[in-house]
Amino acid sequence: MFTKKRLAAGAMLGVAVLALVGCASAAPEAGGAAGGEFGDVSVAYGSPGEAAEFEVTISDGVEEVAKEVGVGFKLYNNKDDGEIALTNAQLMVQGAPDVIVEYSLTSGVNQALGNTFTASGIPCIAVNVETPGCSLINLSNRKAGEDAAKIMAAEALSRGWTAADTSVLAVQCATCGTEVNDSPRYFYTQAAADMGLEQVKPEEINEKTTVLGANLNQVDGGTARDTAYDSVKAALQAIPKDRHLMVFSPNDDLTLGAWRALDEAGRNDNTLIGGNNGSSEGLDQLRSNPSWVVEGTMFLPQWGQYVIAMAVAVANGATPPDLTPLPQYAMDKKTVEEYYPGDATVAVKLPPLEPEAEYLAESGVLQKLGFVEGLD
Repeated sequence: MFTKKRLAAGAMLGVAVLALVGCASAAPEAGGAAGGEFGDVSVAYGSPGEAAEFEVTISDGVEEVAKEVGVGFKLYNNKDDGEIALTNAQLMVQGAPDVIVEYSLTSGVNQALGNTFTASGIPCIAVNVETPGCSLINLSNRKAGEDAAKIMAAEALSRGWTAADTSVLAVQCATCGTEVNDSPRYFYTQAAADMGLEQVKPEEINEKTTVLGANLNQVDGGTARDTAYDSVKAALQAIPKDRHLMVFSPNDDLTLGAWRALDEAGRNDNTLIGGNNGSSEGLDQLRSNPSWVVEGTMFLPQWGQYVIAMAVAVANGATPPDLTPLPQYAMDKKTVEEYYPGDATVAVKLPPLEPEAEYLAESGVLQKLGFVEGLD
Protein backbone atom coordinates (compact mmCIF):
# COMPACT_ATOMS: atom_id res chain seq x y z
CA MET A 1 0.00 0.00 0.00
CA PHE A 2 0.91 3.51 -0.20
CA THR A 3 2.77 5.57 2.26
CA LYS A 4 1.32 8.61 3.99
CA LYS A 5 2.94 11.08 1.67
CA ARG A 6 1.37 12.29 -1.56
CA LEU A 7 4.56 11.48 -3.46
CA ALA A 8 4.29 7.84 -2.58
CA ALA A 9 0.61 7.70 -3.37
CA GLY A 10 1.19 9.21 -6.79
CA ALA A 11 4.10 6.90 -7.42
CA MET A 12 2.19 3.75 -6.61
CA LEU A 13 -0.84 4.72 -8.63
CA GLY A 14 1.48 5.95 -11.34
CA VAL A 15 0.45 7.50 -14.58
CA ALA A 16 -0.75 11.06 -13.77
CA VAL A 17 -3.04 8.69 -12.59
CA LEU A 18 -6.49 8.23 -13.16
CA ALA A 19 -8.58 14.48 -11.25
CA LEU A 20 -11.88 15.92 -7.96
CA VAL A 21 -14.53 18.44 -7.67
CA GLY A 22 -13.26 21.37 -5.63
CA CYS A 23 -15.42 23.57 -3.52
CA ALA A 24 -14.63 27.07 -2.37
CA SER A 25 -14.68 26.17 1.30
CA ALA A 26 -14.49 23.13 3.54
CA ALA A 27 -18.26 22.81 3.48
CA PRO A 28 -19.68 19.43 2.46
CA GLU A 29 -20.96 18.64 -0.96
CA ALA A 30 -24.21 16.69 -0.99
CA GLY A 31 -24.13 13.30 -2.65
CA GLY A 32 -26.98 10.90 -3.34
CA ALA A 33 -30.14 11.38 -1.37
CA ALA A 34 -30.97 8.50 0.93
CA GLY A 35 -33.49 6.09 -0.49
CA GLY A 36 -34.07 2.46 -1.41
CA GLU A 37 -32.85 -0.57 0.51
CA PHE A 38 -29.69 1.19 1.75
CA GLY A 39 -31.34 4.54 2.47
CA ASP A 40 -31.08 4.13 6.23
CA VAL A 41 -27.26 4.29 6.06
CA SER A 42 -25.50 7.66 5.97
CA VAL A 43 -21.85 8.09 4.99
CA ALA A 44 -19.53 11.11 5.28
CA TYR A 45 -16.58 10.92 2.91
CA GLY A 46 -13.39 13.00 3.26
CA SER A 47 -11.92 13.14 -0.25
CA PRO A 48 -8.21 13.92 -0.62
CA GLY A 49 -8.52 16.80 -3.10
CA GLU A 50 -7.98 17.41 -6.78
CA ALA A 51 -4.20 17.66 -7.17
CA ALA A 52 -3.93 14.38 -9.04
CA GLU A 53 -6.17 12.59 -11.49
CA PHE A 54 -6.40 9.43 -9.42
CA GLU A 55 -7.94 11.40 -6.55
CA VAL A 56 -10.84 12.40 -8.77
CA THR A 57 -11.27 8.96 -10.27
CA ILE A 58 -11.50 7.28 -6.89
CA SER A 59 -13.66 9.92 -5.20
CA ASP A 60 -16.01 10.22 -8.16
CA GLY A 61 -16.44 6.46 -8.04
CA VAL A 62 -17.33 6.52 -4.33
CA GLU A 63 -19.93 9.22 -4.86
CA GLU A 64 -21.42 7.57 -7.94
CA VAL A 65 -21.86 4.24 -6.15
CA ALA A 66 -23.46 5.94 -3.14
CA LYS A 67 -25.96 7.59 -5.47
CA GLU A 68 -26.64 4.38 -7.37
CA VAL A 69 -27.46 2.30 -4.30
CA GLY A 70 -29.21 5.12 -2.44
CA VAL A 71 -26.87 5.53 0.52
CA GLY A 72 -27.08 8.89 2.28
CA PHE A 73 -23.84 10.61 1.33
CA LYS A 74 -21.91 13.84 1.86
CA LEU A 75 -18.52 14.61 0.39
CA TYR A 76 -16.03 16.82 2.23
CA ASN A 77 -13.20 18.02 -0.02
CA ASN A 78 -9.90 18.16 1.88
CA LYS A 79 -8.35 20.07 -1.04
CA ASP A 80 -4.93 18.49 -0.40
CA ASP A 81 -4.57 20.64 2.70
CA GLY A 82 -4.02 19.34 6.22
CA GLU A 83 -5.81 22.21 7.96
CA ILE A 84 -8.88 21.78 5.78
CA ALA A 85 -8.81 18.03 6.45
CA LEU A 86 -8.83 18.71 10.20
CA THR A 87 -11.71 21.18 9.86
CA ASN A 88 -13.62 18.71 7.71
CA ALA A 89 -13.11 16.01 10.33
CA GLN A 90 -14.93 18.20 12.86
CA LEU A 91 -17.70 18.92 10.36
CA MET A 92 -18.13 15.23 9.57
CA VAL A 93 -18.44 14.39 13.26
CA GLN A 94 -20.97 17.20 13.76
CA GLY A 95 -23.03 15.75 10.91
CA ALA A 96 -23.36 12.49 12.88
CA PRO A 97 -23.27 10.02 9.97
CA ASP A 98 -23.42 6.28 10.54
CA VAL A 99 -19.92 5.85 9.10
CA ILE A 100 -17.04 8.19 8.28
CA VAL A 101 -14.77 7.35 5.33
CA GLU A 102 -11.46 9.23 5.24
CA TYR A 103 -9.01 9.30 2.33
CA SER A 104 -6.22 11.59 3.51
CA LEU A 105 -2.99 11.91 1.55
CA THR A 106 -1.66 14.87 3.53
CA SER A 107 1.34 13.93 5.63
CA GLY A 108 1.24 14.61 9.36
CA VAL A 109 -2.47 14.95 10.11
CA ASN A 110 -3.76 11.39 10.10
CA GLN A 111 -3.15 10.81 13.80
CA ALA A 112 -5.16 13.93 14.64
CA LEU A 113 -7.91 12.87 12.24
CA GLY A 114 -8.06 9.47 13.87
CA ASN A 115 -8.21 11.02 17.33
CA THR A 116 -11.20 13.15 16.27
CA PHE A 117 -13.09 10.22 14.80
CA THR A 118 -12.30 7.90 17.71
CA ALA A 119 -13.45 10.45 20.28
CA SER A 120 -16.76 10.81 18.45
CA GLY A 121 -17.57 7.12 18.67
CA ILE A 122 -18.51 7.08 14.98
CA PRO A 123 -16.96 4.09 13.17
CA CYS A 124 -14.49 5.15 10.50
CA ILE A 125 -12.84 3.64 7.46
CA ALA A 126 -9.44 4.72 6.11
CA VAL A 127 -8.91 4.40 2.38
CA ASN A 128 -5.42 3.65 1.01
CA VAL A 129 -3.57 5.30 3.91
CA GLU A 130 -3.77 4.43 7.59
CA THR A 131 -5.77 6.74 9.84
CA PRO A 132 -5.29 5.48 13.42
CA GLY A 133 -8.45 4.08 14.91
CA CYS A 134 -10.09 3.49 11.52
CA SER A 135 -10.50 0.21 9.67
CA LEU A 136 -8.22 0.13 6.63
CA ILE A 137 -9.19 -0.74 3.07
CA ASN A 138 -6.18 -0.86 0.78
CA LEU A 139 -4.16 -2.58 -1.91
CA SER A 140 -1.17 -4.83 -1.33
CA ASN A 141 2.05 -3.84 -3.06
CA ARG A 142 3.55 -7.16 -2.03
CA LYS A 143 0.78 -9.04 -3.81
CA ALA A 144 1.22 -6.85 -6.89
CA GLY A 145 4.90 -7.78 -7.09
CA GLU A 146 4.47 -11.46 -6.37
CA ASP A 147 1.61 -11.95 -8.81
CA ALA A 148 3.49 -10.16 -11.59
CA ALA A 149 6.61 -12.24 -10.92
CA LYS A 150 4.69 -15.50 -11.24
CA ILE A 151 3.49 -14.56 -14.71
CA MET A 152 6.84 -13.20 -15.90
CA ALA A 153 8.86 -16.09 -14.47
CA ALA A 154 6.61 -18.61 -16.21
CA GLU A 155 7.16 -16.81 -19.52
CA ALA A 156 10.91 -16.63 -18.94
CA LEU A 157 11.10 -20.35 -18.21
CA SER A 158 9.05 -21.11 -21.31
CA ARG A 159 11.70 -19.26 -23.32
CA GLY A 160 14.49 -21.32 -21.80
CA TRP A 161 15.87 -18.57 -19.55
CA THR A 162 17.77 -19.75 -16.49
CA ALA A 163 19.38 -18.36 -13.35
CA ALA A 164 22.72 -18.53 -15.15
CA ASP A 165 21.76 -16.06 -17.87
CA THR A 166 19.02 -13.88 -16.36
CA SER A 167 19.06 -10.71 -14.27
CA VAL A 168 16.18 -8.92 -12.61
CA LEU A 169 16.28 -5.15 -13.04
CA ALA A 170 14.09 -3.70 -10.30
CA VAL A 171 13.13 -0.04 -10.73
CA GLN A 172 12.21 1.37 -7.34
CA CYS A 173 11.13 4.78 -6.03
CA ALA A 174 13.58 5.45 -3.21
CA THR A 175 11.63 8.37 -1.70
CA CYS A 176 8.32 6.53 -1.71
CA GLY A 177 8.85 4.37 1.34
CA THR A 178 8.89 0.70 2.22
CA GLU A 179 5.31 -0.17 1.37
CA VAL A 180 5.40 1.20 -2.17
CA ASN A 181 8.67 -0.57 -2.90
CA ASP A 182 7.31 -3.88 -1.67
CA SER A 183 6.17 -4.44 -5.26
CA PRO A 184 9.65 -4.62 -6.85
CA ARG A 185 11.10 -6.15 -3.67
CA TYR A 186 8.69 -9.06 -3.59
CA PHE A 187 8.77 -9.30 -7.35
CA TYR A 188 12.39 -10.34 -7.01
CA THR A 189 11.89 -12.81 -4.15
CA GLN A 190 9.02 -14.51 -6.00
CA ALA A 191 10.96 -14.60 -9.28
CA ALA A 192 13.93 -16.06 -7.43
CA ALA A 193 11.78 -18.81 -5.95
CA ASP A 194 10.17 -19.67 -9.30
CA MET A 195 13.33 -19.53 -11.43
CA GLY A 196 16.04 -20.65 -9.03
CA LEU A 197 17.72 -17.25 -8.90
CA GLU A 198 19.96 -16.45 -5.96
CA GLN A 199 17.60 -15.99 -3.03
CA VAL A 200 17.88 -13.05 -0.66
CA LYS A 201 15.75 -11.96 2.27
CA PRO A 202 13.19 -9.26 1.43
CA GLU A 203 14.58 -6.96 4.10
CA GLU A 204 17.99 -7.07 2.40
CA ILE A 205 16.50 -5.22 -0.57
CA ASN A 206 16.17 -1.58 0.44
CA GLU A 207 16.29 1.88 -1.11
CA LYS A 208 20.11 1.81 -1.14
CA THR A 209 20.45 -1.54 -2.88
CA THR A 210 22.04 -1.43 -6.34
CA VAL A 211 23.43 -4.94 -6.85
CA LEU A 212 22.62 -7.91 -4.65
CA GLY A 213 23.76 -11.44 -5.34
CA ALA A 214 24.15 -12.83 -8.83
CA ASN A 215 20.75 -11.89 -10.25
CA LEU A 216 19.48 -8.60 -8.83
CA ASN A 217 20.20 -5.13 -10.14
CA GLN A 218 18.19 -2.23 -8.76
CA VAL A 219 17.93 1.44 -9.71
CA ASP A 220 16.10 4.39 -8.24
CA GLY A 221 13.63 5.42 -10.91
CA GLY A 222 12.43 8.42 -8.93
CA THR A 223 8.82 9.41 -9.48
CA ALA A 224 8.61 10.06 -13.23
CA ARG A 225 9.32 8.53 -16.61
CA ASP A 226 12.30 10.74 -17.32
CA THR A 227 14.05 9.87 -14.05
CA ALA A 228 13.38 6.17 -14.61
CA TYR A 229 14.71 6.44 -18.16
CA ASP A 230 17.91 8.11 -16.97
CA SER A 231 18.49 5.56 -14.19
CA VAL A 232 17.89 2.52 -16.37
CA LYS A 233 19.98 3.95 -19.23
CA ALA A 234 22.92 4.34 -16.84
CA ALA A 235 22.45 0.92 -15.22
CA LEU A 236 22.44 -0.90 -18.56
CA GLN A 237 26.06 0.09 -19.11
CA ALA A 238 27.07 -2.34 -16.36
CA ILE A 239 24.82 -5.26 -17.37
CA PRO A 240 26.25 -7.49 -20.12
CA LYS A 241 24.20 -7.35 -23.31
CA ASP A 242 23.83 -11.12 -23.45
CA ARG A 243 21.95 -11.21 -20.14
CA HIS A 244 18.22 -11.76 -20.27
CA LEU A 245 16.41 -9.05 -18.31
CA MET A 246 13.23 -9.18 -16.23
CA VAL A 247 12.13 -5.62 -15.44
CA PHE A 248 9.47 -4.40 -13.02
CA SER A 249 8.56 -1.22 -11.13
CA PRO A 250 5.82 0.04 -8.79
CA ASN A 251 3.87 1.81 -11.55
CA ASP A 252 3.40 2.28 -15.28
CA ASP A 253 5.19 5.62 -15.48
CA LEU A 254 8.45 4.15 -14.22
CA THR A 255 8.05 1.05 -16.36
CA LEU A 256 7.43 3.14 -19.47
CA GLY A 257 10.55 5.17 -18.73
CA ALA A 258 12.54 1.99 -18.28
CA TRP A 259 11.18 0.55 -21.53
CA ARG A 260 12.28 3.63 -23.47
CA ALA A 261 15.85 3.17 -22.21
CA LEU A 262 15.81 -0.55 -23.00
CA ASP A 263 14.43 0.03 -26.48
CA GLU A 264 17.01 2.71 -27.28
CA ALA A 265 19.78 0.39 -26.09
CA GLY A 266 18.56 -2.39 -28.36
CA ARG A 267 17.77 -4.63 -25.39
CA ASN A 268 14.05 -5.04 -26.03
CA ASP A 269 14.24 -8.46 -27.70
CA ASN A 270 16.12 -9.85 -24.71
CA THR A 271 13.80 -8.34 -22.11
CA LEU A 272 10.57 -9.21 -20.34
CA ILE A 273 8.90 -6.26 -18.66
CA GLY A 274 5.76 -5.58 -16.66
CA GLY A 275 3.65 -2.61 -15.63
CA ASN A 276 1.46 -1.94 -12.63
CA ASN A 277 -1.57 0.37 -12.84
CA GLY A 278 -3.81 -0.75 -15.62
CA SER A 279 -3.35 2.64 -17.29
CA SER A 280 -4.40 3.06 -20.91
CA GLU A 281 -0.74 3.08 -21.98
CA GLY A 282 0.05 0.01 -19.89
CA LEU A 283 -2.91 -1.83 -21.36
CA ASP A 284 -1.81 -0.89 -24.87
CA GLN A 285 1.70 -2.18 -24.19
CA LEU A 286 0.36 -5.47 -22.84
CA ARG A 287 -1.77 -5.94 -25.95
CA SER A 288 0.83 -4.95 -28.54
CA ASN A 289 4.36 -5.27 -27.12
CA PRO A 290 5.76 -8.84 -27.16
CA SER A 291 8.12 -8.03 -24.30
CA TRP A 292 5.43 -6.52 -22.03
CA VAL A 293 4.01 -9.73 -20.56
CA VAL A 294 2.17 -8.60 -17.41
CA GLU A 295 0.14 -5.58 -16.36
CA GLY A 296 -1.22 -5.19 -12.86
CA THR A 297 -4.53 -3.38 -12.57
CA MET A 298 -5.97 -1.75 -9.46
CA PHE A 299 -9.45 -1.00 -10.79
CA LEU A 300 -9.37 2.58 -9.49
CA PRO A 301 -12.74 3.63 -10.95
CA GLN A 302 -14.37 0.72 -9.09
CA TRP A 303 -12.88 1.36 -5.63
CA GLY A 304 -16.15 3.06 -4.70
CA GLN A 305 -17.98 -0.26 -4.92
CA TYR A 306 -15.81 -1.76 -2.19
CA VAL A 307 -15.78 1.42 -0.08
CA ILE A 308 -19.55 1.80 0.00
CA ALA A 309 -20.06 -1.93 0.55
CA MET A 310 -17.66 -1.73 3.50
CA ALA A 311 -19.41 1.35 4.89
CA VAL A 312 -22.79 -0.38 4.77
CA ALA A 313 -21.32 -3.52 6.33
CA VAL A 314 -19.78 -1.51 9.16
CA ALA A 315 -23.02 0.42 9.69
CA ASN A 316 -24.76 -2.94 10.01
CA GLY A 317 -22.34 -4.08 12.72
CA ALA A 318 -19.59 -5.89 10.84
CA THR A 319 -16.09 -5.94 12.35
CA PRO A 320 -13.60 -5.65 9.46
CA PRO A 321 -10.26 -7.46 9.45
CA ASP A 322 -7.03 -5.50 9.94
CA LEU A 323 -6.93 -4.94 6.18
CA THR A 324 -9.80 -5.22 3.76
CA PRO A 325 -8.16 -5.80 0.37
CA LEU A 326 -9.20 -3.66 -2.57
CA PRO A 327 -9.47 -5.37 -5.96
CA GLN A 328 -6.26 -5.91 -7.90
CA TYR A 329 -5.18 -8.37 -10.53
CA ALA A 330 -2.08 -9.20 -12.55
CA MET A 331 -3.11 -9.72 -16.18
CA ASP A 332 -1.27 -11.52 -18.93
CA LYS A 333 -1.95 -11.23 -22.65
CA LYS A 334 -4.95 -13.56 -22.43
CA THR A 335 -6.63 -12.50 -19.19
CA VAL A 336 -6.54 -8.82 -20.11
CA GLU A 337 -9.41 -9.58 -22.47
CA GLU A 338 -11.53 -10.81 -19.56
CA TYR A 339 -11.38 -7.47 -17.77
CA TYR A 340 -10.61 -5.01 -20.59
CA PRO A 341 -12.02 -6.53 -23.80
CA GLY A 342 -11.07 -5.08 -27.15
CA ASP A 343 -9.65 -1.60 -26.67
CA ALA A 344 -11.42 -0.97 -23.35
CA THR A 345 -9.61 1.17 -20.80
CA VAL A 346 -12.20 0.75 -18.03
CA ALA A 347 -12.74 -2.72 -16.58
CA VAL A 348 -16.02 -4.47 -17.32
CA LYS A 349 -15.89 -6.63 -14.18
CA LEU A 350 -13.99 -7.17 -10.94
CA PRO A 351 -12.23 -10.37 -9.81
CA PRO A 352 -13.73 -12.52 -7.06
CA LEU A 353 -13.49 -11.23 -3.51
CA GLU A 354 -10.35 -12.13 -1.60
CA PRO A 355 -11.09 -14.18 1.56
CA GLU A 356 -10.52 -11.15 3.81
CA ALA A 357 -13.07 -9.17 1.79
CA GLU A 358 -15.81 -11.80 1.61
CA TYR A 359 -17.72 -10.13 4.44
CA LEU A 360 -18.46 -7.24 2.04
CA ALA A 361 -20.93 -9.51 0.24
CA GLU A 362 -23.13 -9.52 3.35
CA SER A 363 -23.96 -5.86 2.78
CA GLY A 364 -25.75 -6.64 -0.49
CA VAL A 365 -24.19 -3.61 -2.20
CA LEU A 366 -21.92 -5.58 -4.50
CA GLN A 367 -24.73 -7.85 -5.62
CA LYS A 368 -26.85 -4.84 -6.48
CA LEU A 369 -24.07 -3.43 -8.64
CA GLY A 370 -23.37 -6.77 -10.33
CA PHE A 371 -19.68 -6.14 -11.04
CA VAL A 372 -17.83 -8.71 -8.88
CA GLU A 373 -17.28 -12.18 -10.27
CA GLY A 374 -18.95 -14.94 -8.29
CA LEU A 375 -21.64 -12.80 -6.66
CA ASP A 376 -25.22 -13.21 -7.79
